[in-house]
Amino acid sequence: MIVNTIEIPEHFFLYCALLFNNNESVRYSRNTESLKAEVGRILKRNKVEHTSMSDHRYQYLLSVLNSNHYAPTEETKKSHDEILKYVNDISKLPEMEKLWEKERKELSESLKSYNKTIEVVKNLFKTFFDFEPRINTFYVTRNWDKSGMCIPTKEAFYIIASWNSSEPNVRNIIHEITHAYIDEVELPITINIKTIINGLSDEVFSNYKKAHTVVYESLTRALVVYLSRKGRDIEDQDFSEDDIALQLPEKYLLKLETDSPKIISKDYLSNLTI
Repeated sequence: MIVNTIEIPEHFFLYCALLFNNNESVRYSRNTESLKAEVGRILKRNKVEHTSMSDHRYQYLLSVLNSNHYAPTEETKKSHDEILKYVNDISKLPEMEKLWEKERKELSESLKSYNKTIEVVKNLFKTFFDFEPRINTFYVTRNWDKSGMCIPTKEAFYIIASWNSSEPNVRNIIHEITHAYIDEVELPITINIKTIINGLSDEVFSNYKKAHTVVYESLTRALVVYLSRKGRDIEDQDFSEDDIALQLPEKYLLKLETDSPKIISKDYLSNLTI
């Protein structure tokens, strides 16, 4: 497994466009608010028009990271062609280029602190899994809001860690890499699991929309806690309120701790029931 940090100008300029156009899916941190104000001043000075950006930030990132320097490809969403051009135009403004260079220096320093964490995480997966995902190259960067995501492309997964702290978000990194691993396996959805999912409140279930998504997300969250407790060099992680509301993560963790597998294999995961 290859895991490296990366600075992505296209990612930065996309977020500038999202902030300027008040995209509702952006999750603001204090840092994000400050960036939005600066971007707004620059783009208004340069008489940049607002545009509609109503899709979720994940969808735009998927298009940008699958584009060829903003040029559409087979993997980009056709309806995003004009947005890609819009972001490209913003990126060419001299004041925006200057802003990127300023923010890039801070980002570069921030990513240096991830190096030790990345080595620890790589060793964690090497120790406890006997397989790797088909795409086993991961690039880690920091986001421009407090959300964390994993964006798949043909060649690699891009782990976008949240901009909510000066410290590396180890939980975010383990979470996203775990997703890549368990997506290789067909997880069983038993009657018991279906009963638990059917009992979830509409508010909780609406965040995931499908039973399949609930199962994979729940096991991922359980594995984050389980692996952190197994790893010697990683601070133990606990369940969040969102994890507890899903119910399944706690049940998966109990099963993992009861089984205590020395190695997590595809066969083990494909037969993991609660």
